Amino acid sequence: MRRSLTASILVALAALPGAAAAAPVTAPPCHRTAAEPRVVATRTVTAAGRAAIVACDRAHGRRTTLRRGFGVGPPRLPALGAPVVQGTKVIWSELVGRVAHPRQDLRTVDVRHPAVQRHRRIGPAAKHTPLLSVGEQPVVALPHGALAYITYGTSTEGGPLVLERPGHARRTLDRDVTGVHVEDGRTLAWTGFGGAQRSLDLVPVPRDAAGCPMRTAFRAVLDTAELRVTVADEGDDGAGTRLEAYRVCWKATGRDGIAYSSSPGTSVAAPLAAQGPYVALPVAFVDKYQQCGGAGSSVAVHVVDARTSVARVRLTGGCVALRAVAVTATGVLAVLGADEQGALHVWSAGADGRVADLDTGPAGSLADLAATATGFTWTHDGLPRAGP
Repeated sequence: MRRSLTASILVALAALPGAAAAAPVTAPPCHRTAAEPRVVATRTVTAAGRAAIVACDRAHGRRTTLRRGFGVGPPRLPALGAPVVQGTKVIWSELVGRVAHPRQDLRTVDVRHPAVQRHRRIGPAAKHTPLLSVGEQPVVALPHGALAYITYGTSTEGGPLVLERPGHARRTLDRDVTGVHVEDGRTLAWTGFGGAQRSLDLVPVPRDAAGCPMRTAFRAVLDTAELRVTVADEGDDGAGTRLEAYRVCWKATGRDGIAYSSSPGTSVAAPLAAQGPYVALPVAFVDKYQQCGGAGSSVAVHVVDARTSVARVRLTGGCVALRAVAVTATGVLAVLGADEQGALHVWSAGADGRVADLDTGPAGSLADLAATATGFTWTHDGLPRAGP
């Protein structure tokens, strides 16, 4: 009997070095205590790729294995996702059925009655290879009994993000979502198609005197009369670079959408600049096709409209050492930086995407870039200059 293409691909991937050699994960000790949280759930994984959902009811000091299955590796089902806890309930997503055409189920178990398990189908049979691991079929527990989860039907790159709230109809928030997490225990944030960052406040967020939401995970890095930029630390990318998320609050409306979220190999490269409703956000990133010497790196400068939280890349360059950025009240961008040979430039970029080299000079010749009502000013060998 001919093996399906899906199974063949899974077997080939499992044969790659390290494909099935996931680091073992064991359940922590389970001791009786009255402390919160009452229930702790863990997805254990052995070196051979076997997985289990293990729950600890700390009110009684009782550990229970709720489900056995598999993790990443050869094509074996059920493939168990990471569990979340909601009160005394443990919830997780899993792939079940046939390897060639699995379906995605959501399984719920109350640790007070572990023999009673409820499961329901949330995703159709995958049309492509279902390469789902612990981090790729997430379920997120939300306030007031709500749940959010990603379903995989037509793509292994992402899928629809579904929100379920008691007393409300099931709601699809976005398509092609590749990551989801909770901020401050009340805001659902996710990465959508093309890396777009979006969020939804499930519980009202308190606001400060300026009208901006007060999010404990975020700290202010730029504050003007019209807007405020805040940033949150989202951990390490595994290579020593901190991952960050930036929100821009437009004080006139209090809207503070996620304008930018860094990914592995990227970081904000220079001080931000703002004028009117616009923010210039310079980002440095690793380009494997471009080897930069000295202090230079590949850069992309985003211009964010605080009124909509939409960020557009206005200027990109390879092997540029940024010195300063500026932006006008109409969203025109200017950048002061050094090229790979060390020469300084003042570049400008408008909404039409056209880039102009306003000035150039040897190292140390250009400085003091600033935005005005009509354009930009800087100095060349100490003498003032201006440009559109």
